[in-house]
Amino acid sequence: MQVEKKSLELEEVKRKNLVVEDKMEEQKKILVMKLEELRMQHGIEEGKLEHQIRLGSLFKDSLSFRFKLKGQSQRNNPLIGFSKLSGYISL
Repeated sequence: MQVEKKSLELEEVKRKNLVVEDKMEEQKKILVMKLEELRMQHGIEEGKLEHQIRLGSLFKDSLSFRFKLKGQSQRNNPLIGFSKLSGYISL
């Protein structure tokens, strides 16, 4: 009788453990999907910022080249307020 009772108890514990494990696996899948979504969003954001930096650098290089062609130095140029952080030129 005691053995049967313990066997039933064991089966019930196993069933409950499986339910908990299944719930945890489902939560894990959801978190993995969210992590992948975040990584994609971060990649897009970083790519946009990198693009702005490249464009700003190209613009600054272009200005520098044009001023050199005209015989002017960058030190005398009021437009050289470019910030790589903002990606904009301050006048």
